[in-house]
Amino acid sequence: MSSKADRSFGSAVDQAADFNLFDPAQEPHSLYGELRTSCPVARSEELGGYTLVTRAEDIYSVMTDPSTFSNQYDWPPGHQTLGPRVPANYDPPEHTAYRRTFAPLFSPAVVSSIEGATRAKAVELLERVAAKEGPCDFVADFCQPYPSLVFLPFLGLSADELEELLELHEQIFIMLHRGPSLDGGTEQMVRLAEEKLRVKVNEALDARTSADRPPNDIFSSLLAARLPDGRLLSREEILATISLLFGAGLGTIKNTLAMTMWFLGTNSEYRDLLVHEPSLIPGAVEEFLRYFALVVVPRLVTRDTELHDTSLPRGTIVLCPLSSSGRDPSAHSNPEVIDFKRNPNRHYGFGAGPHRCLGSHLARMELRVALEEIHLRMPNYSVDPTAKPEWTWGLVCGMASLPLTVGDTPSLRYAAS
Repeated sequence: MSSKADRSFGSAVDQAADFNLFDPAQEPHSLYGELRTSCPVARSEELGGYTLVTRAEDIYSVMTDPSTFSNQYDWPPGHQTLGPRVPANYDPPEHTAYRRTFAPLFSPAVVSSIEGATRAKAVELLERVAAKEGPCDFVADFCQPYPSLVFLPFLGLSADELEELLELHEQIFIMLHRGPSLDGGTEQMVRLAEEKLRVKVNEALDARTSADRPPNDIFSSLLAARLPDGRLLSREEILATISLLFGAGLGTIKNTLAMTMWFLGTNSEYRDLLVHEPSLIPGAVEEFLRYFALVVVPRLVTRDTELHDTSLPRGTIVLCPLSSSGRDPSAHSNPEVIDFKRNPNRHYGFGAGPHRCLGSHLARMELRVALEEIHLRMPNYSVDPTAKPEWTWGLVCGMASLPLTVGDTPSLRYAAS
């Protein structure tokens, strides 16, 4: 890639050239901010080379132009050991056909039908947290099991196997957080974990195929689904779909919720707003989705093109950090300020264009219910301000742990109100 940008902009361009997305020591947000101002399309020579796009307008352009910026990538190299995931790693028109088939599975009506069970699971987990003495690891005790226990039965996998499934999830998607290993060991681990998931998926599909009354879950729905041309999905297509949903359903809410609770637990004035004005919670969800947008979206350039006077040859990997779009002053006023009443709040926390997150309704509901119950049942929680957050970077950002103290629990009268 060649650039007409003046390298006299200096440090930001030089930092970008050495920026490794997966390096836990390289906190990215300050660099993204400098690049938005000085060099909005910047080259990194790490990991075989990739291009960072940091302004909201440009990120939107990339995500809404699949003919130029394709989702048919394999990055980091070796990540897709079992091939492309359906429908994420397809472009229109194939992607459109899959999308039309899967969208009803995550409709607002379907999501509404499981809200009661979601709330019950949140309450159960929070009661366990409140019963503990001293600080807890809120990631391990709530942020991870909560969306997992909600999503696994919805998906069609048994929540009784939670620990094993969480281990498989960590192994399959480890490269999203840590990148590829130099010795190829990570790729081998991913391949073995995906084969184990394949066995579980096939067993679940066989059970539903032979059942007189199969359960009402995504496995059953995928077996019965027909593409617009009338064709049933193949086993391989269903496996690729389940693998994608498995990753998204168990990982993204965990990390968004962890980062949200870190912020609220270290900023008690914001926490107290949600305690005393729970009507602010839906707006808070949107604001944290904007500010902590945790996905870095990769795309593969399909033809020679330019963006901000920077040439992008065919085959270039382009990375779009959605958090950078959410903190872009040209797209949001005072973007570094958390404002629960921000209006409008047109963020890209779920992406944009044809590949916008299919599960956005489910994600919003899970986050809203969690914040409602947390601020009702344990309103005095806090995070030690001297504790150093254990952030994880990569294609999906998050937190590995979060030491949290519940504080005084509310009276029974308060909890029942």
